[in-house]
Amino acid sequence: MKVNYRGYEIEAKRHKSMTGYDLVYLSIVRLSDNYFVEYCPMNSSGEPIHEIIKNAKKRIDLVEDFTANNEIKGLEKKVR
Repeated sequence: MKVNYRGYEIEAKRHKSMTGYDLVYLSIVRLSDNYFVEYCPMNSSGEPIHEIIKNAKKRIDLVEDFTANNEIKGLEKKVR
């Protein structure tokens, strides 16, 4: 499943390994510069794909909010 969210592309796929385990492959890429924010080649958790996507969106929200707050604080220091 591929989802675009706030300028990021989240992709999560479920594949069976050679031993029969269900593995989830997750990648989060920033579309502006193709920077891999996260790449998790194997995850054997039993979570459904939509839950993994939802958690990835939460991580993106945290990163974006943190970045925005630090940029504002940096501007305040330059003005003073």
